[in-house]
Amino acid sequence: MTRSLLAILMWLLPRAFRRRHGADLRQLHEDLLAGATPAARVRLALGLAWDVVAQAVRLRWRGVPHEPAGERAGRQARGVEAWIDGLRQDALFAARSLIRRPGFTGAATLVLALGIGSTTAVFSVVNGVLLRPLPYEASSRIGVIWHDFHTGAQSLPLLNPLDLYDYRAWSRTMARFTFGAGYERLVTDEASGRPTIMDVTAVEAGFFDFFGIAPLHGRAFGPEDDQPGAPRVALMTHRLWRTRYGGSLDVVGRPVYVDGVPHEIVGILPEDFQLHLPAETIFLRDADLWRPAQIDPAQLGSRTATMYTAFARLADGVSFSAAQEELDTLAARLRDRYPAHAAAETRARIVAMKDDVVKAARPALNAAFAAVGLVLLVACANAANLLLIRVRGRETELAIRTALGAGRRRVVRLVMLESLFVAAIGGLVGLVLARLGLRAVQWLGRDTLPRVDARARASSALWVAAGTAALAAGAAGLFPARGAARSGGGHVPASGRVSASRSSARARDGLIVVEVALSLMLVIGTGLLLQTLHALQRVEPGYATDGVVTLRVALPESATSTPLDQIALLRDLEGRLRRRPDVAAVAATTQIPLTGPGYLQPYAFDEASASQWESTTSDRRWVTPGYFEAMGAVLLAGRDYTWDDLTRPARVLIVDERLASHAFPDGKAVGGQIRLSPNGPPWSVIGVAAHQRLHEITRPGHPQIYSAMRPSSLFSGRGLFTLVVRTPAPAEVIMPVVIRELDALAPGTAVGEARTMADLVTRATAPTRALLVMMTAFGVIAAALASIGLYAVITFSVRQRTREIGIRMMLGQSPAGVRRLVFGHGMRLIGLAAVIGLAASAVEGRLAAGLLYGVAPIDVPTYVGATGLLAACGLLATWLPARRATRTDPVRALRAD
Repeated sequence: MTRSLLAILMWLLPRAFRRRHGADLRQLHEDLLAGATPAARVRLALGLAWDVVAQAVRLRWRGVPHEPAGERAGRQARGVEAWIDGLRQDALFAARSLIRRPGFTGAATLVLALGIGSTTAVFSVVNGVLLRPLPYEASSRIGVIWHDFHTGAQSLPLLNPLDLYDYRAWSRTMARFTFGAGYERLVTDEASGRPTIMDVTAVEAGFFDFFGIAPLHGRAFGPEDDQPGAPRVALMTHRLWRTRYGGSLDVVGRPVYVDGVPHEIVGILPEDFQLHLPAETIFLRDADLWRPAQIDPAQLGSRTATMYTAFARLADGVSFSAAQEELDTLAARLRDRYPAHAAAETRARIVAMKDDVVKAARPALNAAFAAVGLVLLVACANAANLLLIRVRGRETELAIRTALGAGRRRVVRLVMLESLFVAAIGGLVGLVLARLGLRAVQWLGRDTLPRVDARARASSALWVAAGTAALAAGAAGLFPARGAARSGGGHVPASGRVSASRSSARARDGLIVVEVALSLMLVIGTGLLLQTLHALQRVEPGYATDGVVTLRVALPESATSTPLDQIALLRDLEGRLRRRPDVAAVAATTQIPLTGPGYLQPYAFDEASASQWESTTSDRRWVTPGYFEAMGAVLLAGRDYTWDDLTRPARVLIVDERLASHAFPDGKAVGGQIRLSPNGPPWSVIGVAAHQRLHEITRPGHPQIYSAMRPSSLFSGRGLFTLVVRTPAPAEVIMPVVIRELDALAPGTAVGEARTMADLVTRATAPTRALLVMMTAFGVIAAALASIGLYAVITFSVRQRTREIGIRMMLGQSPAGVRRLVFGHGMRLIGLAAVIGLAASAVEGRLAAGLLYGVAPIDVPTYVGATGLLAACGLLATWLPARRATRTDPVRALRAD
């Protein structure tokens, strides 16, 4: 085929061309024969044929002499070599120029390092928490199923396994399902013999296979393990295996006792396994010990008794919106078939697991990412201003280069190379700063950010820093390169001075306005968060935050041999501790505030609410006498429980003020009756307590019911509860006393970690506190950069106007007039920036309203204070050049080049 193409080509060409260029055509023929493959020969023939035809056209119709292929290739190679050599020369010159000016190089590098380091740190966190997939097989297709009852009632990722069995049979868009639930249990092994309070989760047999998790040692659960009455087995996490058993493989096959029942350890989970869950999950938890659920459907009770968290894996090619449409249909089928669901108006939702896990952290991280983006813009604008000033000082040099033959592209390339070098050095320094920032963010978000582990973030930090440095190099070098192109084309007068460019001055002033406006936005955002934190500290949660110490306790079996032993022991413990002068009150409860979701209790107070069961829901806690006194809470009406209420079968309750006002609007809650089951007997209200913020400091939450802690309310029949001690003594002083008393009353008692309510409140406000720390750091950096940039621009402007100032002073202008001249320039820039920054901050405040509490998005004192603070920094940055301008010697100024 190649010979045919060559023959056609020879026939088409003029005879004179063939006689003159026969050697080239013979060379073409040899090149074709040397092709590696037939396809390559065809491509080469077409390409060379086109080249020969073009040469013939040029020869015949345009009179252009033919250039042999060898000479043309040599010329092109020499052009490439010349370009590379020129680039090398410019790079060496740019590097030497930066080395000769360490002050400029250090300032520009530090400016970009701060921006690049901050951006790298925050983006790495955002990538690790929000963007990176969950560490499960095809995690993007895993969803969490939510069941919602009446509007304003229960909305949780909880359901009854009976409903999940129906979904499994009916669904076509969801390929697989699984579920689990967990509780605190007493765990004992043969080695230690001492019980430990531990999270133990019961899951369906295929739970780990659903997530693509295979045991590191041993085996996973099989279907035979999940049958009711099957032998008890368990899987152990890698962290428990290492810390408690030293990583010995002998643990596989050995028994571990859960609430006194032996479970054989059949496998060890991998080290990197962690179950990430939505914050609203109540029972399922990332436990240390896992066992099969072994559910007996006959024992599950009402379908609205929700206690398991369920997951679904979408079928291939199915979107979450399509799965939601099907789930709406399936929930409607549940309502049609089962009266309990019809009464509760059950609705079902499927939420992507990753979105559900990180939704609480997303607003704060988005705000931090937006803030650090502003810092990067301020840093780039500052670096661009420094480079512009440097270009303005080199206008004579650039003009001479152009006059000697350097084109505009060469001049622009020189400036961009300097910008690239500065950004590269800044990127390396920024990477070091980013590592420090990552550790700081990890420490700040250790209790509030999911998946905030250093290993996942460090792997991407280098690439993020490189990309950010490249972006910063382009952004910082754009205006200086444009200014260099204009300066390079300027005329060089005999004096060697180049006239000032109005456009470059406007560019410098514009960048300063942008810097100050962005800095003002950050300072205002920091002020709003500071107001939010101050408002959170003023919130009355309904309980004391100081002087309240809590301790998780589990009594041994020997102390709970009869149903009333637990209550008797608790009463003795309270009596022993109350006799101490440093103990004001003692009580017990099943769960203290701010320790996660708790038990939700539907209730009814009239026929309408009873007929629509689940339409009204409350948080329910079980307490002993003295609980409200120990927590520093207030009883508004009625009475507290007595120890007789815990032992006698009387149905009495204490409710909070929100439930009382809803169920008894006439104000006669004490003596009123409510139902805790659709057809059960009523309970009498004996007291009304002040509402407590059990889950979040910023939101009131559900109404609350406080029941008497009877033996049946202690989990799994064991004495598992939280002890609350009101004391002026520190926790580390009072806890040993409590533990000694417990050991004296019930040897072998398991004791968990002691926590104070002050620590729990601090942890609840940790997200706002962490965001405030980051915003403060960004605001300080941005304000400092803006002040430095303003100082540099005003100083350079004064230096450029030295002759003008000298003339003004020779003509009689006073130093005060000179200061007003310089101040006027700086204040015009600050004033314009303040107008732009305030307008942008108003938009910013409304977008970030969800992060604020107790403060309006447009808070006038905050806006005024932030503007005044930044104006003061700007005044200081302007005052120094103005002061230097008044000391100008007029004679020297007139002689200055």
